[in-house]
Amino acid sequence: PVIREWMDRAAAAADFDLLHLLFYDREENLQKTRWQQPATFVMEHAMARYFTTLGIRPVAMAGHSLGELTALCIAGVYSPEDGFRIVNKRALCMDKAAGMHMDPGVMAAVDIPLDLLKEMIQGRNDVHIGNINSPNQIVLSGNTDAVKNLGKKLKEMGYRCTLLRVSMAFHSPVMKVIHDELEAFIASIPFHSPKIPVISNTTMAPYPSDPDEIRRILMAHLESTVYWMNNVQTLRKDYGVRLFVEVGPGDVLSDLIADTLPESACIQTCLPSAEGLTYKTALAKLFVQGSLKVQGEPRFISLPAFRKASEPHPVAQAPASRPSELGLVGSNPVERIIQREINRFVMETFGRFLKPNILEAVRQELNPAFQEGDLSSVIKSMLGDSGLLEDQKQVSPGESASPPLDLISAIPEQALPPPGEASEHQDIMERLIRIIMDATGFNREEIQPDMDLRRDLSIRSSRLPVIMDAAEHQFGITIELEDFIDVRTVRTSPRGSPR
Repeated sequence: PVIREWMDRAAAAADFDLLHLLFYDREENLQKTRWQQPATFVMEHAMARYFTTLGIRPVAMAGHSLGELTALCIAGVYSPEDGFRIVNKRALCMDKAAGMHMDPGVMAAVDIPLDLLKEMIQGRNDVHIGNINSPNQIVLSGNTDAVKNLGKKLKEMGYRCTLLRVSMAFHSPVMKVIHDELEAFIASIPFHSPKIPVISNTTMAPYPSDPDEIRRILMAHLESTVYWMNNVQTLRKDYGVRLFVEVGPGDVLSDLIADTLPESACIQTCLPSAEGLTYKTALAKLFVQGSLKVQGEPRFISLPAFRKASEPHPVAQAPASRPSELGLVGSNPVERIIQREINRFVMETFGRFLKPNILEAVRQELNPAFQEGDLSSVIKSMLGDSGLLEDQKQVSPGESASPPLDLISAIPEQALPPPGEASEHQDIMERLIRIIMDATGFNREEIQPDMDLRRDLSIRSSRLPVIMDAAEHQFGITIELEDFIDVRTVRTSPRGSPR
């Protein structure tokens, strides 16, 4: 109710259907700067407000780029409605600026040492440092050809360079074209002294109390470098922050903080694979850390619907019906047979695609400890003991066991061996696993092809470009970031194109 209340307040200030955009619009629209920024602000702001209603008060705050505007709103610098209007106007201006330029520019993440990068771009006006995110990540911003050519040179030197999915070169002089319009817009909006310290991306210091100075820094923020790594270090050094809470979708900032302060603790609040569970887990962690106070003593509760976690494969208790009838509809025996055969066909044909989603749904809605073995048992019961599961398909004598259709799909088609040469496929799979081992430090026996990179292997999103870059070099291909960003397992790696 609290989150919905704050979303409704923002929707009342919008000149478009904000709630439709958040919950019903096409995903590609939310990837556009024009709509992504107001949607992100509303979501992050509402989540943060809910934390404050629970009595959670941060010692200090920092936000990355757009997130800084959210932090200022939470700190009381401007009202939530005015905060939304500022962000919406900012998005409108940026969208217009992208259309004004023949070349809106690009941004690229690199891992070259900062001092060396500064030497390489000294005196140039077509490439700038947009973000200093961590000791392992700097973001270039500037002219499209200039950034791409520099990125090519960096790769030849052995460094990584990954183009980002953005509409233009943010935090660079390109943004000057919208400065005056946005400055005039915010001039009439009341600004107040922050009630909670907010560390500026631009000055690397807390925002001052003077409203006019706050406006000046906020306008400089448009075309200035985001010193995120310095912000994190300031929070640790000057405010003693040891526990960071990332409010908003994803875990990118947590990864950057961990790269900057390896000994720090980071709590995520909204991971796309399990939004509700992540938020509840965050509250539990805050309670354990002493940051969330509750009335009375905590109560221990039992979950009678599940067996004890110490038992192997905890499975929800089944209804008292015959196994062959589980999940089947209708009392007519013929109807049950028809439904069973339909279920079998669906699982045999699409099981490898359905099972990860079913497993995730059960973990979110019923039991976070639910395992693949549990799911296989339930499916087997539904189909009957004679049912063939996706991973139990029989192979005729003399027929080679073909790998799943999406196996090793990171490799271009012409680089794959002819069908049936399973050993060649296995060799490529092993090379991919070796890349993951080198990037993460895992041992071979700890990695299986169907493991989830994030949930099972806990691979941070900041390591994915490392894996992507190594795969490009290993197989002589080019992988686009937008194809790689949603990778879940080794088997579902995106298909690259030959260089």
